[in-house]
Amino acid sequence: MANAELARPDAAGGRAGSRVAVWLLAAFGMVSVAMAVWVWSSSPVPRVTPAGDQPISLVPALTADQHPATLAVQPYQTLLSNQVDDWRLVRLAENPKILVIEFPTLGAQGRALNRLATLIEKNNAPRDRVLSDEGLAKFIQQVGDTPATFFFGHDYPAEAVARFFTMAVSQQLLLNADELRLGTELLAAGVLKEESDKLIANPDRQALVSFTAVQKDDPGTKGDETV
Repeated sequence: MANAELARPDAAGGRAGSRVAVWLLAAFGMVSVAMAVWVWSSSPVPRVTPAGDQPISLVPALTADQHPATLAVQPYQTLLSNQVDDWRLVRLAENPKILVIEFPTLGAQGRALNRLATLIEKNNAPRDRVLSDEGLAKFIQQVGDTPATFFFGHDYPAEAVARFFTMAVSQQLLLNADELRLGTELLAAGVLKEESDKLIANPDRQALVSFTAVQKDDPGTKGDETV
């Protein structure tokens, strides 16, 4: 995997080629800077109440007798040496406060993180609301991408991720199954927590980085999904 090429879109939608290992190292560096300068004020997370049902959370809350899941701790070279068929979550040996998720494909990564990434960092995207399914699809099309090639990797401080889920609940926006799984996994890993009906980042300044396994281009699409 060390020789695989990775293209990552810039903020305007263009791509610049780089090697997987180089991108990961750069991402870890960017996270360290972002964690130091990110300023975000948490807001209440209202409960979503379907008709006739009791109020529910966006993602299941950890109860008082539960503890964050114990995850494997691996160096980035080990992360690059394996292939996955499903999500793989590990703590980065070089900095265990960074949770790394490897996705099996760009499509799987996009379903979990495209909407969050649009809110947090995509140029010309709204910052005051989370896009609906229709709005996200339209935005991706406008910038000339596909859901798979919209982003080739992600790196965010935990506060940014908490902000996404908080806003989605405030809007009573129906998230997809992969986004809900992401929220559940981050709660279980101790990156996020629910406190007094608020979804917040844990106070020890954690971060999330993601990338995908090696894959070939799909000739049936206009984008280049090669990793």
